[in-house]
Amino acid sequence: MDPPVQQMLTTPSTTGELIIRASNRGQWTRLLSHVISFFLLSVKQLAELTGLLILQMLGIIANTFAAIHVKRIPCREVVEYRQGRNLFVIFVESLKNRERALTLFVRWLTLGLSIIFAFIVPLLRRTLNLPSNLVFLYTIIGTLATILAGHSLKPFADRIGSK
Repeated sequence: MDPPVQQMLTTPSTTGELIIRASNRGQWTRLLSHVISFFLLSVKQLAELTGLLILQMLGIIANTFAAIHVKRIPCREVVEYRQGRNLFVIFVESLKNRERALTLFVRWLTLGLSIIFAFIVPLLRRTLNLPSNLVFLYTIIGTLATILAGHSLKPFADRIGSK
């Protein structure tokens, strides 16, 4: 969904700014969810399984409302299937296009860092025996670091989009 929206909203010189802004907004939302999780799991009666189940239900409700909201956004782009254009063919074409390959590489790095960051949570929980609320406090600090990194990338991202 990102590329058609980016093409409708921006010029190549401002694409980097849009990507960074969208990333930072996602991180701020993530930060808000971690803060809510931290405070909910800090309540003694909700510190373990009950609190985690309540958080899961809140996530389901929030994602349902978000999906309904996104469904209302009109899109002028129509995706049509063309014979012989499967996922692998499109992937190879994207790697041959320098701008798309760079965008894929940056997204892979971001996804890889997010996965590594997520794997640290079980380490903190099981190995170091930290309570759930402190684990969420750690994720809050990590999310703030990600937001700061996004802000520092703005000047570079604008140059990437214009090239």
